[in-house]
Amino acid sequence: MIVGLACGLAAIGGFAGLGAQAPSALRNPPATVRPLASAITATSTTPTTISFTLSDPDAAAATGTGTVHWTITGGSAARTWNVAVSVAPSSFIGCTEVPVTAATAQCTTVTGGTAGVCNSSAVTLGATATQVASGTEATGTALYSVGLTYSISDAWKYKGHTTACTLTVTYKITAN
Repeated sequence: MIVGLACGLAAIGGFAGLGAQAPSALRNPPATVRPLASAITATSTTPTTISFTLSDPDAAAATGTGTVHWTITGGSAARTWNVAVSVAPSSFIGCTEVPVTAATAQCTTVTGGTAGVCNSSAVTLGATATQVASGTEATGTALYSVGLTYSISDAWKYKGHTTACTLTVTYKITAN
């Protein structure tokens, strides 16, 4: 008798008794759409090149500053960002005898997102991009910036130039 009752109820529309299938809304919950990655837009650097003056052997160490700015759209607090710097092997203009490995970069400021930090020490510049700062993305759209100080190590070795030494730096920004 119980078997007959179950079969009879299964024939009634919407009843999920023995042998009946659940309505499709219960089998397939609605999907949540999230972007797979953030987008990096509106990048800029100030200045676009770093200039060092090496004309006075008695002057302080040669330094220059730069800032990279960018916007992340579609940011998520579950993702991170990174900034790395590099230079082309022959990128010094006006000072061809100064090797690019004589130059270092050190992060000085980070703004935007949350928990942004500078690497604690100066990195030697070269053809391989080296990370100088990182942090966690802000949710949605936000502006970010990283300030850097560039120096020429052992600058006294290269003193005596009458023109400025100019270095073009490449910034690599990633958002994961």
